[in-house]
Amino acid sequence: MEYKNWDLSWSKSTKTFRWIQEDEPLNVIYSTSLEGEMDQLGTKNDTGRLVVAAGLDVTTTGHVWVYADPDRQPELPPADAEHLFTGYCRMCYRRNHADWRVRDELGSKKVTFVKTYHGRVKLYWYDQASHLFHGHPDRLDGAVYIKNDEAYLA
Repeated sequence: MEYKNWDLSWSKSTKTFRWIQEDEPLNVIYSTSLEGEMDQLGTKNDTGRLVVAAGLDVTTTGHVWVYADPDRQPELPPADAEHLFTGYCRMCYRRNHADWRVRDELGSKKVTFVKTYHGRVKLYWYDQASHLFHGHPDRLDGAVYIKNDEAYLA
């Protein structure tokens, strides 16, 4: 499998995810659903794009299986980062503020606004909207740490 850097965003007009290859911006993949793991490298807040590293396996139905490079060391939370929760969270872009939010979906329901995301995302999507989910509702395996308005996912 070939692993590449991508800008990942949600198209409001087509209701699909857009995967734009970083070094070949004309290489765009549209997906109707996605699941797997990817490395979250940061965000582009002015455009609402996630910057990610992943290998993609696109099915004929438009589903994308997402694979993190097993040889890539995921970015870990800083030692002094605050552990926010472990479980299952929603991540989404807050367009009117050009920032991001992370929400504990099953526990406290707490919403935290952040400047960016980092780390290995256990990606799950099901709500037919622009929300991505870290962790899985059955496994509750998505840890979130916060430091200086940045979310670290592990």
